Amino acid sequence: MKFSLETYKLIDYKQWDFSGLGANIYHLLTPIEKRIWREAIPVQDMRDDEGQGEVVTLFTLRLLDYIDANREIAVPAAILHDTGFSRIPNAGDAHRAAAKAGKAGDVSYRKIHQDFGVEIAKEILWKLNYNPSHIQKICEIIGDHDTRLNEPSLDGKVMMDADILWRFTLPQFNAYKDTETPTGSLTELLSRYERIISKPKRFYTQEGIALARVEFANTLMRIYPDGAQSILEPNYSAELERLSKQ
Repeated sequence: MKFSLETYKLIDYKQWDFSGLGANIYHLLTPIEKRIWREAIPVQDMRDDEGQGEVVTLFTLRLLDYIDANREIAVPAAILHDTGFSRIPNAGDAHRAAAKAGKAGDVSYRKIHQDFGVEIAKEILWKLNYNPSHIQKICEIIGDHDTRLNEPSLDGKVMMDADILWRFTLPQFNAYKDTETPTGSLTELLSRYERIISKPKRFYTQEGIALARVEFANTLMRIYPDGAQSILEPNYSAELERLSKQ
């Protein structure tokens, strides 16, 4: 199915459960995905980014509506992708320290949680007798989802785009509200996030870019109802029109 703003279902933050425990997506999961999700809850969102695993899984499901990737690979990869942070002591503080030092983007830093994530994914998926032919492909995605040293499979592109889409959501802003741009700098905030969208290989799919634009407008209108529309209007008229019909 081709992506369309008219048919795309926006995140409804009035109804959203911000606990990160999966209330917003659980009904969308298959039985085996539900089992994976339950196994992952104790090791989910350990970087003080509550809701990240759930949001990435939701966007993976949304992208699969438009992209013919393998759900049996993309969705488990989404659920498990950041669980490796659970094996890094004080992962939230460690990440903030790395970001402050300018090292959060270093390959050596990013590989730490990726490698741990691969270990956890293997433990959970083998425990659940998951399809062995899929486990290696899932682990390949997890093992390179932040470093991006290799060209990903289509399943990986979907999951990696979903991971970046987290940045455009209200749960992300809530998690990092102390470091986001204040209300008075909406123009700079918009510019910063548009640079993320346009950065080469940041998004692999056009559908990911389309979702980023409309969900960013959705988030800004929720956080800054009195100022966001005038900032967005010149370049986000279609997205704002879709929001008005929410």
